[in-house]
Amino acid sequence: MKMTVEAPRFNFTVASVQSIYDEEERTFLATVDEIEKVTKDKVTQANTLLALETAATRLSNSVNTPLFLKYVSTDPAIRDVADKCETRLQQLMVDLFARKPLYEKLKWLEESKKVSDPVEAKLLSEYLILFERNGLGLNDEQRQQFLDKKKRLVALEAEFSKRLVEWEDHVEMTEDDLKGMSPSYKEGLEKTAEGKYKVTLSYPHFNPFMENAEVGEARKKLEAKYMRRGGEANAKLIGEAMTLRRELAQLLGFKSHADFVLSRRMAKSASSAHDFLKRLKDKLIAKGQQELGELHEIKKRTVGNDAPKITAYEWRYWENQLRKERYQLDNQAIKEYFPLATVIEGMFQIYQRLLGVEFVAEKGLVWHSSVELFRVVKKGETVAYFFMDLFPREGKYGHAAAFTLVSGHYGADGKYVPPVSAIVGNFNPATKDRPSLLDHQEVETMFHEFGHIMHQVLTRARYAFFSGTNVKTDFVEAPSQMFENWVWQPEILKKLSGHFSDPKKKLPDEWISRMIGAKLFLSGLKYLRQVGFATVDLTYHGPDAVDPMQAFRDVAQNVMLIPLSEGAMPHAGFGHLMGGYDAGYYGYLWSEVFAQDMYDRFEKEGLWNSQTGRDYVQWILEPGGEKEPDVLLSGFLGRSPSDEPFLKSLGIN
Repeated sequence: MKMTVEAPRFNFTVASVQSIYDEEERTFLATVDEIEKVTKDKVTQANTLLALETAATRLSNSVNTPLFLKYVSTDPAIRDVADKCETRLQQLMVDLFARKPLYEKLKWLEESKKVSDPVEAKLLSEYLILFERNGLGLNDEQRQQFLDKKKRLVALEAEFSKRLVEWEDHVEMTEDDLKGMSPSYKEGLEKTAEGKYKVTLSYPHFNPFMENAEVGEARKKLEAKYMRRGGEANAKLIGEAMTLRRELAQLLGFKSHADFVLSRRMAKSASSAHDFLKRLKDKLIAKGQQELGELHEIKKRTVGNDAPKITAYEWRYWENQLRKERYQLDNQAIKEYFPLATVIEGMFQIYQRLLGVEFVAEKGLVWHSSVELFRVVKKGETVAYFFMDLFPREGKYGHAAAFTLVSGHYGADGKYVPPVSAIVGNFNPATKDRPSLLDHQEVETMFHEFGHIMHQVLTRARYAFFSGTNVKTDFVEAPSQMFENWVWQPEILKKLSGHFSDPKKKLPDEWISRMIGAKLFLSGLKYLRQVGFATVDLTYHGPDAVDPMQAFRDVAQNVMLIPLSEGAMPHAGFGHLMGGYDAGYYGYLWSEVFAQDMYDRFEKEGLWNSQTGRDYVQWILEPGGEKEPDVLLSGFLGRSPSDEPFLKSLGIN
């Protein structure tokens, strides 16, 4: 079937964002009203299940693009209206899955035994579960309580995220405070009228500063600001959200919000996720304690034997010093070999060859002059589009992420609607004498997020409900995590590198050897940190109320091994907890087990093996959520999944 080809045009105004949302909501609700009028003897797949899925797909694919502007628009008024409409959409979904007459129609369809197609049977089952998880099994009084609490929770989550996205703060630094920072770093900083440098909390400012600034007090000031992002207001919002989530879960008969969430994940229960994290912690703790001792030793050698233990505002700095001492690696020097344009060109070549596609630059109406649009071509046919928005600016989403704008699916005319996605990043922009340069970690981030884009745009799921990354949440990171491995291979690093002053000058072999040797450097502390965040998340969402600040302090001390700074308020800026990863942060580690297992096949069969790549597209990327992750993994691997490649990747036998 030929695809209908169309790329979104970003020529929205405040009025058009509002009117599009209003019109699509009205159209959607009118369709739902019609479905609810169907009598029991007239129920069919077409007039209930497929009518609902078609309406839901039209709604999301029509409003996702304008609402995406909440995260990227340069106009605060557009960001504001998109934010308000997004909150309305979330509340609309709460209302939708609380509509008893609609639920009854789908139950009648299930009871009729008319749905025999496996994909449609799964679609029906998933919809029914959504209704039941939104209170349809409750009596009228309980259901109203549930609905009120759910709507309040949606509003809290939206307010938290908006405050975090728009949080603007900085520390004014003197020339002396910037000792240890590169000239290019300083050039990228805004100056005050008094001639001081403004170091913001954005990653391109914060991370290099914490790794390289020699003045401890300067690092302490910046870390103190960073660890209070969101402020007291967000701390209160997350406290109320945890209470509401616990009450909602218990209304539905679950012991905790974590049990409620994980009952629909690969992990199945909170206890199995806790057990997974405990096993990892037990394997990593001795390694982490040894590594922390190594950081303390280099600190003592530098500042004296009476140097106090490593603190939260200095571990990045001493880690960087030890890395440079042990491996003679200088991140700032390495960055000079990774101009963004060179990295993207090399990354495109790798993905194109492995996945059997071509990326073609296109002109289009975009939301900012730095944004680029690409067409994805497969066997001569345009199958998808993606946008790239890679540089920070005021009001923009502050992390790296892949956003679905249009979900792929088969339309009523039998043609496949091309998926559209956007990769959003916050890499250093070009300066007057240098192009945008990435450190190696940012190269890894680029591969990761682009892996999500490929999962979204190469889908061939029949219905939007299962399209692309609409898979189990604790599997969704695995396909993109797998591609991170490519940036640790010598031949790939050669392809991705080229000094900004002379593109033919590739990353030196000796540096590559040291970088690969340093891959497991302090991996115990690195993974204990992730175990810690995941443990905090599950603890917050357990059966009992906890003091969020004390819970975080306990985990930092006993799992991450580095106590929090005085006055830190990390939960106020822990965006994952209010951005869809509540009780799901463990999924980053959980999915990495499967990522490494999938990579194990590529490693054995060849990193450029296009047949392995085609199998990967067929088994992992195209189906989306139509099949369970275990089925997809076994199909691609030709065996049951194993955690051995993951443990090996951590240096654990």
